[in-house]
Amino acid sequence: MLDAGAIRISSDKSFGGMINVKHQPVTPEQKNTLRKMIEHHNGKVYVAIEDKEGNLVHDRGYDTATSHTKILGDIQRAQRGEKIQSSEPVSTE
Repeated sequence: MLDAGAIRISSDKSFGGMINVKHQPVTPEQKNTLRKMIEHHNGKVYVAIEDKEGNLVHDRGYDTATSHTKILGDIQRAQRGEKIQSSEPVSTE
């Protein structure tokens, strides 16, 4: 399903939300759903992005209070093939 453009989202009590997407750009509808999910978990989410071959290209946990604009921006940059830089470490604890 990810190959067809679907996004996998799930919730985990120990961490928060989990987002798994493939190489396709996120649609406006998907972006809105992701924003709601990120806000529901107060920014504490884990994001995994795969390329067309299924290789992991972005794998990161975001701490509580990370803005949805930061996370969605990172997703879009990773899908364009850009390296995601961080000025501070992002914990998965």
